Amino acid sequence: MNNSPTILLVDDDKTLVDLLTTQLRKQGYHVLPASTGKDALELLAKNDVNVVLADISMPEMNGYQLFQMMLEKPEWAIIPFVLITARGFDSDIRYGKELGVDDYLVKPFTVADLVATIQGRLKRLQILSHAFAVLGPQTEVPSSQIIIGDLTVDMNRRSVLVRGEHVHLTGNEYRLLLQLAHRPNTAISSEELVEGTHGHKNKKPKATQTQPGLILRPLVRALRQKINVSEGNAGYIETVRGIGYLLVGG
Repeated sequence: MNNSPTILLVDDDKTLVDLLTTQLRKQGYHVLPASTGKDALELLAKNDVNVVLADISMPEMNGYQLFQMMLEKPEWAIIPFVLITARGFDSDIRYGKELGVDDYLVKPFTVADLVATIQGRLKRLQILSHAFAVLGPQTEVPSSQIIIGDLTVDMNRRSVLVRGEHVHLTGNEYRLLLQLAHRPNTAISSEELVEGTHGHKNKKPKATQTQPGLILRPLVRALRQKINVSEGNAGYIETVRGIGYLLVGG
């Protein structure tokens, strides 16, 4: 059991927590139940957690606030975070995505849905951990910051500064910028960028497939406006026709 993935389950509905804890333990997971955001933070401080499942509507500290608290600590920021909601409103889901939440589960859901979501997040974490392990020895970054011209990306805080001023980015905008900033002056394909921003590949038949460029265009436009870097300067996002985009590295 000690080698099993640890799931932190946060919900003030004790009946639901007990039910999900039982089901997840049957699936071989180690489960840490918590009824409040404060309890969840205490458990995070004492345990190695692999995935967090948290309800949105909780007293004192809701799911959004718990997620934002976790982003303030580098060792917690990378933990996959899944919000559980009974509402399923587009506005709730949109707001969570803007914050950078990894996934959503809308009540009622099946155990199969729950397990599939957890497995997907664990697999994604494993891929990212492997990628960072491969890149680590090849990079000479002395800190958690990437600095390109007037642009600073702080990976620990998931924050972006332009000329010293904080710029608020949505989750997808931040992930797009981070991909480009890791490889300045390198054209990255639209397909790869969509995979990184949206977390999955578009698997629809080609006849109905949404072009990656169409998905990225409004995202790039919004990002350019927010970071406000003039064309050609370090930190500007250039369009590479027929390929994708690159970040000018100066």
